[in-house]
Amino acid sequence: MKKLTGIILGIATVALVTALSFEMSRTAVAGTGDNVTGYAWSDTIGWISLNNLNTGDATSYGVNIDSTGTISGYGWSPNIGWVSFNASQLSSCPSGTCAPTLNWTTGTVSGWARACAGTSTGNCSSSTSRTDGWDGWIQLSGLTVNTTTGDFSGYAWGSDVVGWVDFSGVNVGSPPAPTANITVTPNPVDYGSTVTVTWTSNAASCTASSGPGFSTGNAANDSDTSSALTANATFAITCDNGTSDSQAVTVQSVCGDGVVTGGEQCDGGSGQCTAISGGGYASGTYTCTGSCTYNTASCVATPPLLGTQCDDAIDNDSDGYTDYDKNGDGVRDADADPGCTSTADTSEFNIGSIRPR
Repeated sequence: MKKLTGIILGIATVALVTALSFEMSRTAVAGTGDNVTGYAWSDTIGWISLNNLNTGDATSYGVNIDSTGTISGYGWSPNIGWVSFNASQLSSCPSGTCAPTLNWTTGTVSGWARACAGTSTGNCSSSTSRTDGWDGWIQLSGLTVNTTTGDFSGYAWGSDVVGWVDFSGVNVGSPPAPTANITVTPNPVDYGSTVTVTWTSNAASCTASSGPGFSTGNAANDSDTSSALTANATFAITCDNGTSDSQAVTVQSVCGDGVVTGGEQCDGGSGQCTAISGGGYASGTYTCTGSCTYNTASCVATPPLLGTQCDDAIDNDSDGYTDYDKNGDGVRDADADPGCTSTADTSEFNIGSIRPR
């Protein structure tokens, strides 16, 4: 008992000495941004506050449980100092899965927390334990959460120094709504250029589901550069919190780059007018303007074809006769226009051989 008392006194001293320096180096979300509130209780070391809003403390700290069940942040004990719930500081836990996690479906809690005073540095910057027999580990597997009310129940175990920790005074609010957002810049983008894809999510990880050269590396928040784009593309992410997002990117033409894209008719140089689709030119050479459109001033248009007068039911030469085969039997009509030699004949006029009336 004397040894335990000595350890606790030593811990309190370490906690007071390291609290200020730890505050300067730790990364913690502000209390208003954390969804765990209340106090846990240990018969040996007293209250552990899980959110500075409990005490009105100006120092911002708190514990958060996100939509994937990941528990993170810090609690505070006036006797043993900071208690870390951050997976990055818990990788050397005594056994099992180290990262503290809540299963939002079953309400079971797993993983570990650690009193930073139990580390050799006293601030969780090292995973090495103290040399007096106390390592600060607190096992969370005895806890459950009512996922309807958010109330915790059960006990965590903190070995000889911390002992059993009662979490019945702790509550977690609703998890933040799962989010995923992706943005692409610039948009539109010049032909042959790259874009920067930036994505954010409160998930644990996201993967790229579409986009040329785009990869997330399983990160939930980051940015990446695409490959060179030569066609419109869509960039999308799918995250492990059940969300997804996408953004379409338009590739625009760049007049003067020598590549005909988008709405450009041409991009530099000249060519044969007959190559202009739908232009109706018989000859000539076009040039390309500075706005990437055809200059057809030197193009020669194809002469228009005359109509087929011998199959249009019109007396085009006013001689009282029309067409070549009005009844469509393939034989010249007896009263066919004398100027028609077939249904494809383009003119009814037959000067010098007008049929007498």
